[in-house]
Amino acid sequence: MAAAVAVAGTSCAAAPDVQSISTLLPADPAVSFARNGTGPGTDLVPDVDTLVFPVDPARGEYPRIPVLLRTPGALVAVATVRAGSIDDAAPSVLRAATSRDGGRSWEYHEVATNTSTADGDTAGVVDPATGRVLVLGRDLYTSDDDGATWTARPLVVLPNAAGVVGDPGGPGAGIALRSGPHAGRLVVMCRATVAPELPLLLESLAGRPSGSNCVLTSDDHGATWRTSTTVQAGVGEDSVVELGDGRLYMSSRTYLYDGRRSQAYSADGGSTWSDLGRSVLPEPAFGVNGSLARTVDPATGSATVLYANVPEWTAPFGLVPPVRHDLSLYVSTDETVSWQFGKVVRRGPSAYSSMATDGTRVGLLYEAVVQGVNDQRAASDPPEGIRFVSFDVSPVRP
Repeated sequence: MAAAVAVAGTSCAAAPDVQSISTLLPADPAVSFARNGTGPGTDLVPDVDTLVFPVDPARGEYPRIPVLLRTPGALVAVATVRAGSIDDAAPSVLRAATSRDGGRSWEYHEVATNTSTADGDTAGVVDPATGRVLVLGRDLYTSDDDGATWTARPLVVLPNAAGVVGDPGGPGAGIALRSGPHAGRLVVMCRATVAPELPLLLESLAGRPSGSNCVLTSDDHGATWRTSTTVQAGVGEDSVVELGDGRLYMSSRTYLYDGRRSQAYSADGGSTWSDLGRSVLPEPAFGVNGSLARTVDPATGSATVLYANVPEWTAPFGLVPPVRHDLSLYVSTDETVSWQFGKVVRRGPSAYSSMATDGTRVGLLYEAVVQGVNDQRAASDPPEGIRFVSFDVSPVRP
């Protein structure tokens, strides 16, 4: 572990290099919020900005875990609405919001009204062959009318060759493969237990070695789902995107306290994963769920892969606090070979996110309220809850 750079003797005539003094393990300069996220022109200017799932203390409703999906006719947002508290252990219901005007207005529909904690983290996907919306939680919830009405049936998950059964707790938006021998396959994120769990404190201190990520794949329109091979240990909450050459790229939350994501690739439609490693993409010290999306300009064919997440924690002397703040976009124009800092979506409390694209248009659904930071909001901050923004990718590209 590199030693922190001392600040004694810094000239008063020049500001210290905030990146070199910010943390024991600095973020890569290309993606560092401390280097790139504080200057003029770094804030995203969205075309649409709406509050989709508000926090409503009077009704005891605290929404979390956003999933954003795009059907041919609508945007479908799904959230876990927790009752009485934003705590992970609070009972919850699943609720959908649908928009047919690009996110400017929303209508609300209940997905699952059973008050339970079993649907706390859900993953969703749209089947392009049928237009059906599928949400995977305790059950499989489907909608054939753009999220207006929902049907529940048992979720059938098959094990991988090692006997591991994935838990569809990605959470976030899955994908339908566009090309290759598995075109049309549905892929959603999942997690798996790969080793006996340690006592809770040791498990956390050791970086959760019992946990791993995987995906669930379906070639029969969601009737059955098969668990892929797992990736690294000590990760959870992944996001997946299909690249131009047909490979899949997975970015995983990592519990190693060094503020960096883990990554993996698949060359067989998500069945197996290889090229396991660490990414330059940042996240807070103990991680947070991030989201991926890929856009293609129909006029030029140029592709952009986007990553949305809360930036690195620059402790002990830096600019970025250890809480979940300042949701930002990161950009790759070479199919995840390299990454650059893009724009700041929200300055202030923010956390989990989910993206959906249409050409160069991007919709981003994100949490604007997080447990433990509500008391740090300024009076001028917008209302708390899960918000939606849309934008064209061109101002975000370098």
